[in-house]
Amino acid sequence: MFIKVGHELGVPMGRGWVFMENIQKIVEDLSAMRQDMIAASERIYIVNAGRMNHGKSSLLNSILGREAFRVADVRETRVNQEEPYKDDVFLVDTPGLDADETDDQEAFAVYKKANFIIFVHNPKIGEFHRSELQNIGRMAKAVGEDYFWRHFAFVLTFQEEFEEEELSVIGQSMKAAIKEEFQADGIPLFIVSNVRYERSQQESDARKKQAFLERSGIPQLREFLQEHLAVWRDENLALQEARFEMCKAKAIDRLAKERDEITDALRQNHVDFQEKTAAIERAFHQACSNIINYKKQLEDEEATVAQLEQEVWQLQAQRKQEREDWG
Repeated sequence: MFIKVGHELGVPMGRGWVFMENIQKIVEDLSAMRQDMIAASERIYIVNAGRMNHGKSSLLNSILGREAFRVADVRETRVNQEEPYKDDVFLVDTPGLDADETDDQEAFAVYKKANFIIFVHNPKIGEFHRSELQNIGRMAKAVGEDYFWRHFAFVLTFQEEFEEEELSVIGQSMKAAIKEEFQADGIPLFIVSNVRYERSQQESDARKKQAFLERSGIPQLREFLQEHLAVWRDENLALQEARFEMCKAKAIDRLAKERDEITDALRQNHVDFQEKTAAIERAFHQACSNIINYKKQLEDEEATVAQLEQEVWQLQAQRKQEREDWG
């Protein structure tokens, strides 16, 4: 059955409605995204990233100076959680990557509006896992590669379990992998110990407290973030506008894809119609031919019957005449 999309497009009914609904959804999504980005332009988002059990949530708690994000050895964070850090700055804890596709989608939704992304790596597993490189590549594309590499840093956790030289080797290896894979250089690297930071908060002795704090690496990371806040604020509105333009381009691509699909459907329907019409024509002509041939056969048979009847009549007349002659 066919309907007319926009009152005039002959396409299959289900496909036509889906086409119109998809267009409506794309427009609505873009409108909602616009509102989100207007709101985002008034905030600074510092977002963590990385696989599960690499110390992401603990790191944000250390930066924040309080336990706002839940920490567990099992899959705990499944939705993005944000907490105010200072003024208009928010820290965002994301689900661990590669644990679940839904978790990945949740995390990537906030990467797209992040002002700065901290990628957390657990050196216990050694150098980069291949999937970590792949996810970093996906982040760069989602955020915009030029902006991403200038607003991205590595953090190695569990500093307390390694020698300084070991961590330096792992960190340099990670930087080299990024340079080789993405031609990106100069990525900041921080080495921290959330355990030492927690000890600093629990320690009553002022000297030991300060020693644990300095050795945790958290003050250096906080200082780096503080130094860049003014720049991030200045560029935030332009950043969100640029991201919206990128989203608009993607929406237009989606609309073009929908258009192409419906055009293909219409073209296929036209081809199907032509093929079926041709088949009907062939059947019609064959039927006409059969009828004509049948009619001719009937006429031939009728002529034969008439001729036989004439011959029978002549024989009967001849016999009658013979009987009369012999009478």
